[in-house]
Formats: sequence, structure tokens, C-alpha cells
Amino acid sequence: MPSSETDALLPSRRRPNGPSWGATLSVGIIGLVSVASGARFGWKAYDNYRWKQLLGTWEERTSAQHTERTRCNSCAVVIPSDRLAGKGMGSAIDAHDCVVRFNTHDPADAPAEDWGSKDDIRVVNAYQVEALGPETGSCIDPQNPTCRRVIITWETPSVEGFMGDHANAELLPQMGAEYFPGAKDVHETLREFANQNGLGVPMFGSSAYCAVSIIRHPDICGERLTLFGIPSSMAVETTGYIDPHGPPSAAHCYETEHEFFRKTSWCR
Repeated sequence: MPSSETDALLPSRRRPNGPSWGATLSVGIIGLVSVASGARFGWKAYDNYRWKQLLGTWEERTSAQHTERTRCNSCAVVIPSDRLAGKGMGSAIDAHDCVVRFNTHDPADAPAEDWGSKDDIRVVNAYQVEALGPETGSCIDPQNPTCRRVIITWETPSVEGFMGDHANAELLPQMGAEYFPGAKDVHETLREFANQNGLGVPMFGSSAYCAVSIIRHPDICGERLTLFGIPSSMAVETTGYIDPHGPPSAAHCYETEHEFFRKTSWCR
């Protein structure tokens, strides 16, 4: 049993007439948590404000490009597809006023007799922006781009730098709002088509599907838009997708998209 002398030597757990050290520590921790939570909330609010400002700026960029200067009289949309190999479609593709290509598919990377040589509009999946580099061709050169338009599918943190470096780059959702104000969601349109025709229902449409849904506007591609690389019927459907950055997404139903294109567009 400790003596009263020993007890007097033990460190006190409570300040005289004051809160315990444990209580003081708890209050301090709560204060720190509150400060951290407030900082996170403040940063999130600032980040949301900053993105809203950026999106507004990018929307103004699309509005500024809604002119005759960027309008094409006709467009050939070259789907990244193995269906074009050996078909000699190059001259038919280049016969269009503008040629639309995707991601890193520069025309110099494939035989011109099959894929054509023109490169006027480039559509880039937001997740492939970082794969774009000098080897992608002059179309998306930040200083002297040869493409009339460079379209990014949607906004992600990785596209902010690209949009800043490329004065002619646009976001597809902002283009949709500019050219089709108040229109139905393009993904819902595809799902309804799938249900009406007994086809696979996708979670959402691919970059190609979304892009074609917007650039079909006559102020972008005139009165004629031709898709190259889509199988002629479901009887000869193939995966038809070649991209070095990964396999097709399971969230898409390419057969459904191809059938939609066949029934609503001129496919070759």
C-alpha cells in the first residue's frame, strides 16, 4: 500500500481547480478535427467554384467556334475498326470536306488507301488525354494545330491542363448544350433504342456514339455525315475495335450502337 509520502510524489492527473489533461486533449482533438473538416469543406467549395468558372470559360469557347469558319460541308467519321483494313475506302473518306478521327489514331499510322489521309476533327476520350503527344500528329499541336476542332469527351481533372494548352479544344457536353439546347440525354436515347429493338442495353454510350450524336448537327458537319468502319449488318458484327490503350469497355454495347448507326446514319 503506498504511503502518503509516495502518493505525494506521483504526478497529478488533474490541474488544481481545472479540467483534466484528458479532457483538454479531447477538446484539442475535436478542435483540430473541426478545423480539418472546415478546411476540406472550404477547399471543396472553392474547387467546385473553380470548375464552374472553367466550364463557363470553355462553354464560351464553343460558342465562339460556332461559326462558318469551323463548319464542314460534309464529314467522314472514321471509327477505329478493323473493318476498314484492305477495303480501299481511303479515297471515299477523303472525298468529304472534313474527316473525324479518334484518340491517337493519326492517319499517318495506317495505309492511306484504306483509312484516308485527311485529319480535320479529332475526338479524344478524356481518359486518353495523357496519351496524346507530339507523335500523335499536327492535328492537336498546341501551337499550330491543323485540325479545325479538337473535342474532349467530358471534363476530368486530367483535361484541365490540355484545355489550357490547346486554345481550340472543346468539351463535348458544352458542344451539346450549344448545338442541341434542351435535348434529351444521348445515353437515354440509346437505351430507349435498345429496349425498342430487343438489343443489349448499355450503361452509357461510347465516346464515338456520343460524339456522332453531337457533330451530326448541320452547323458542324453540314448535310452529310458518313460513318466508316461500321459492319454492314448484325450478321457480320465483329468486335471491330482497335485501340492500343485498352480493350472495349464492358459498359458499352457496341452491337447496339452499330445498329443504331445503321438505322440513323449513312454507314460504309
